[in-house]
Amino acid sequence: MMERFRKLGIDCLFYDGVPHSDERLARDKARKRQWSITYGHLDILHNFYRDSDKQYAVVCENDICIHHDFPQVFKKVLNDFQLMGLDLMLLSYLLPYQLDANGTFAPFTLKARMPEDAVFKYRNYPQYVYGTQMYLVTKEYARKLLFKCYHDFAGTCDRGFMLEKLFLATQKRAIIYPMLAIENDEQPDPYHQLCRKVQSRMAEYL
Repeated sequence: MMERFRKLGIDCLFYDGVPHSDERLARDKARKRQWSITYGHLDILHNFYRDSDKQYAVVCENDICIHHDFPQVFKKVLNDFQLMGLDLMLLSYLLPYQLDANGTFAPFTLKARMPEDAVFKYRNYPQYVYGTQMYLVTKEYARKLLFKCYHDFAGTCDRGFMLEKLFLATQKRAIIYPMLAIENDEQPDPYHQLCRKVQSRMAEYL
């Protein structure tokens, strides 16, 4: 991952993750891995909110391949993100099929009017989209998410303490397509392998 970011000239911070020995995971021993992943993301958002002077952050997992033109593309994406007044945008997620060029594949309707020749378009973030391989988030939304979910909410969450579920709390969300990152080719799960195979045809990823 460090080499991929280096090739693209991107500075980044790495987080070691939440070990299964972390006391926060003791409340749900059957789903330690799931809770570990979610708390890992929330820890990153906490560090972003507490320590950074930036108003936006891109968070990603450590098993991805990144769009070959990410630095240039992202400038436009961030500008559009601001114009749409979003809290959150998924830049990578799990999708086992391609979307058509106009974004009419329900419920992935277009979120904003884009030029006909635009390569990347923004679509609604449906209830059932899974995967948070990469996303763009505001500091203000990070604050709200942490206030609601960082501690007490985890122990009372009967739907499963999953980041995708937590993100549904905001209506000011969207996804980008094609994606700006996909999972690497070392995924053990067949569904993840399928999503990667399908989406890898949409662009060049490093």
